[in-house]
Amino acid sequence: MNAMRMMLAVMAMLVAGCSTPADEYYLLSAAGPAPTGGGMGVGVGPVTVAEYLDRSNIVFQSGPQKLEISDRHHWAGDMRKSVASVVMGLP
Repeated sequence: MNAMRMMLAVMAMLVAGCSTPADEYYLLSAAGPAPTGGGMGVGVGPVTVAEYLDRSNIVFQSGPQKLEISDRHHWAGDMRKSVASVVMGLP
């Protein structure tokens, strides 16, 4: 009976080790609240995002001339719209 329990425990660990981690999703947001009060307004023209960044997978720089694309980390929304909203100070 002990051998059977040991075998079941080993099988359970193997199955747990083979499971793939869940994908993670992120929202792009401003670091703080939008300014309020008086002052001068500034217009923001069309916002563009480099083609290599305009994807659902998060792209990060891993070296001076090297970019990597994450398999499990994604933007939750449209990158162009998110960047434009943050630049314009929208929530």
